[in-house]
Amino acid sequence: MNVRMNHASSTTHMRSIALVAAGLLAGCGGGGGKSPGDGGVDGDGSTPVWVGVIGTGQSLSVGAASNGLVFTTPSPGSYKLALGARETTWPIDATDPELSLVAVAEPIRTINTTSYSAPYPINIYGETFHSAMAAQLDTINRAAAGAGGGVGGVGLTSVHSVVGQGDSSITVIRKGGTGNAYAASLFEASALTRLVAAAGARYEVFAVMLTHGEKDAELPSYELIASETPTNVNPLGVKGIGEAGTIGATPAIQNAVIDAVAHLGVRHIDMPTTPQRVWTAINEAQKASNQ
Repeated sequence: MNVRMNHASSTTHMRSIALVAAGLLAGCGGGGGKSPGDGGVDGDGSTPVWVGVIGTGQSLSVGAASNGLVFTTPSPGSYKLALGARETTWPIDATDPELSLVAVAEPIRTINTTSYSAPYPINIYGETFHSAMAAQLDTINRAAAGAGGGVGGVGLTSVHSVVGQGDSSITVIRKGGTGNAYAASLFEASALTRLVAAAGARYEVFAVMLTHGEKDAELPSYELIASETPTNVNPLGVKGIGEAGTIGATPAIQNAVIDAVAHLGVRHIDMPTTPQRVWTAINEAQKASNQ
């Protein structure tokens, strides 16, 4: 899954990105639950799968406009790669014993206070959206577990990488670019594959978050390329990812109405939520309770 988002300039937009991405990932499948080792499972019901989220792009991807650190409490069901003594060196060997899995929290790595456009691993400029995303995923998973839900009866474990570079165009962060972003993605994926396997699970990249914006406006060489990847879950092959914000709003309102009358015994109301349908649902619930 590839999610592309335009550059914004406020913490509100950063948190919106995190919430939308968390909602998308929560529907992807995966693993989670206890500290390293639990999770969603393979199709054969054996190995837990942890979903990888690679964040790349420009300034917002590495923490610009974050207005301080908020998500500093580690998320129990989400992890990141800790570089240990290798945090300021590049390249790094994916088998280096300094590397380890730790719970996601901000800052992702030590904040670079001398440059806002530095390559991985000294690329962190402030709070990224990954810890907010991880916290939202954990919240969704706890709610699903409490309702007997989750993927395959379990939750979702996510593993986050932040490899972008501030104030850098696509010519820097792309494959073959002048920065470290692409190579860092491969490095983290390789290191995490090893470490997650040691924890008894399997690492898979489920999402690449490309947060980019005004720096690319300086490039005169844009090309328009049609890329079609139809889904196989409906006859038309259409997807709803481009309308993620509106897709989430409707069921949220619907569930809010049902929650408001749940104490009256109402458990379901068909959409759209008209006054007549709400009134009918309440009356039917009361009749059922009196029988």
